[in-house]
Amino acid sequence: MHLFLIVCLAAIVAVIISLVTVWACSLAAFISIIALTFVLNDYLEERKLKRAHLGTYEDEAGFDRPLDESYPEWGRKEKLPTAPEPEVVMAKPLPQNRMIVNYMRLFELDEVRATNLYDAGYRNITKIRRAELEDLIKIKGINPTMAKRIKRATVIK
Repeated sequence: MHLFLIVCLAAIVAVIISLVTVWACSLAAFISIIALTFVLNDYLEERKLKRAHLGTYEDEAGFDRPLDESYPEWGRKEKLPTAPEPEVVMAKPLPQNRMIVNYMRLFELDEVRATNLYDAGYRNITKIRRAELEDLIKIKGINPTMAKRIKRATVIK
């Protein structure tokens, strides 16, 4: 008899534990559903405000459509600002003197320094090859590093 009571009591405890577990799971699911409802409601409210701002509505298929079909900008009454046209910048033409262009390419100089080198009397590569570093450094805009680079470029290989 005692064994029967113990088995019955164990069965009742097992049923109570399973009911509590089911109830706890049901409560957790219920709380999750409520939280999801609030999140979904906020999302729908935000979409509704966005549509009101843009002047659109949701059609049967779920697409946004303009309230006023005469405006191609999805119902906007005001025109959106457009970016100004970019200013066209023309490339500087190369100098007329071919030696200055050659100096620019060969010695990797800008136009001003190449012109200064040409105007200092170095009208050909041979004169530059025979010049001393100190003479090249005296030219406006030519520093010692550039003078060495110019001299290195004139070496015959």
